[in-house]
Amino acid sequence: MSAASPTSDDIISAFELRRMGATEWADVMRSAPRERARFIRSAAEHGFKAAQIVWGQMLLDGTGVQRDRAAAHRWFSRAAAIGSPDGINMVGRCHELGWGVPVDHREALGWYRRAAENGSDWGAYNLGCMLLYGDGVPHDPAGALAAFRLSAERGNAKAMGFVGRCHDEGWGTARNGETALSWYERAARGGDCWAQFNLATHLVASGRIEDAAAWLRQSLDSGTPNYLQAAGAALIGSDMPALAEIGGRALARAAQEGAPSADEADRSPGMLQALRKLVRPRSLEPA
Repeated sequence: MSAASPTSDDIISAFELRRMGATEWADVMRSAPRERARFIRSAAEHGFKAAQIVWGQMLLDGTGVQRDRAAAHRWFSRAAAIGSPDGINMVGRCHELGWGVPVDHREALGWYRRAAENGSDWGAYNLGCMLLYGDGVPHDPAGALAAFRLSAERGNAKAMGFVGRCHDEGWGTARNGETALSWYERAARGGDCWAQFNLATHLVASGRIEDAAAWLRQSLDSGTPNYLQAAGAALIGSDMPALAEIGGRALARAAQEGAPSADEADRSPGMLQALRKLVRPRSLEPA
């Protein structure tokens, strides 16, 4: 069982916290979960916005503290109330996935829109996901593409991948394979596993099997259990030995890392809805 929350007697003074330098904070983040929780909780209590987000995430995950999603939501709300774009985004995440509050997609949409307007790349990304899938909110592919572009402009690799996918599939815009490929390449270089997969499909189609295999191998390093399971299932039956071998490795790694989670953080926020509803790997077999 996770450790209980630090008590009020454990709280470190704001004066001590403000005297700490980068090296000391790095040591804290490398410390045991319980000790890390004591410092992060203290900073959160004293109004450090970034600490409030980290503390909320620790409560969500049960890292060094008893898992408590309702408390996590309260801390994200506290950060949002003092203007944290990340806090605003995470309040939306709580409403979308029912973390400490009832599931309410329309409420989540409003929070994501507000987060995007306040500069959050993840807020814009999550807004795009909700508009694209239309789960409990109006389906708006053009609005989704605009949100993904905004997030991509802020450096979000997953959003770059979705801009590519929109151009690939004609979601909210005309289909354009060259534009899709360009965005997939940007997202793949940024480390997005699904963009690496989709880039590989284009490379296979053009006969560049070795290049495709290289990107697929790289995707295994950043892929979540959800991705590893889906990509492995798509590749394992390939008659191209290199791709089938990668599929086997993906499934083996998925088994090692555990079953896919219904709310895993890789979508770092609606990514799981994408996997369930829309983002299904296309065959890697050439026509």
